Amino acid sequence: YRRNYEQLSVMTQTSSKWHDKTTTKIGDYGEILIRECLEKWGWVCYKALTDKAHLMDYLIFRSDKGVLAVEVKVKSLRKSYPDTGFNLRNYEQYKKFTDEHNIRMFVFFIDEGRGEIYGNFLDVLDQKRTCNGRAYPVNEDTKYGATIRYYPYEAMKPIKKLSDEEIDFFKKIRDGEAA
Repeated sequence: YRRNYEQLSVMTQTSSKWHDKTTTKIGDYGEILIRECLEKWGWVCYKALTDKAHLMDYLIFRSDKGVLAVEVKVKSLRKSYPDTGFNLRNYEQYKKFTDEHNIRMFVFFIDEGRGEIYGNFLDVLDQKRTCNGRAYPVNEDTKYGATIRYYPYEAMKPIKKLSDEEIDFFKKIRDGEAA
């Protein structure tokens, strides 16, 4: 917990309004958790240095596996359907990058509500499937004008359970008590 707080503090010590956003701090903490997992599994992580929105969270390398792109989403399953997703505009950028550079992307979802991390490769998530009578992937418009691309929970691989301390730290960020 203490190490995570210190890492988050370093990541957000900047004067930009981007890093002042609670959603950015939550995302930064999620990236710390994923980086710790990846490094434990022997991957070397490369992160964008530009202080604004970026295409992906990490490029990772391992000599026996090559290079992969990684995106981290701190997002729970929807209440109405056992699925989760992200903005279609982002999806289109990820897809263009993976197709043009022949680099696979793994998308991690950190789900505080379920207390777990899960995910899969974008090309696997994109495979057509039916879950609970619903066709996936599915794009749905929000009332705010965005379109979200959803994937079913059953297409996800379990990565790890979140500890009580990790879940608590997300809550502290949301409540403005951390960093």
